[in-house]
Amino acid sequence: MSDKDYKCQGTIFNPAAGDSDAGSGKQWDSSLKKTRLSGVICDVTGCRFHDAVNCCTAHNIQVQGPNAGTSSGTCCDTFAPMQ
Repeated sequence: MSDKDYKCQGTIFNPAAGDSDAGSGKQWDSSLKKTRLSGVICDVTGCRFHDAVNCCTAHNIQVQGPNAGTSSGTCCDTFAPMQ
């Protein structure tokens, strides 16, 4: 597997919700924590589940287009506009 295969894995902190300086000795608020949906790459910057490196932070997704032959033939039904 390449490094790209691991791109959308792991836990991140929401940089818009607070200071991301882990070395400052500050305690992290668990509400700032988001988990990336493993292997799901998203380029919809207007969705609240999109993160800075084009990964999805939704707990799960629903994809429409069951007979799609290409990725452009699918639609993420989990989309939620930025707040």
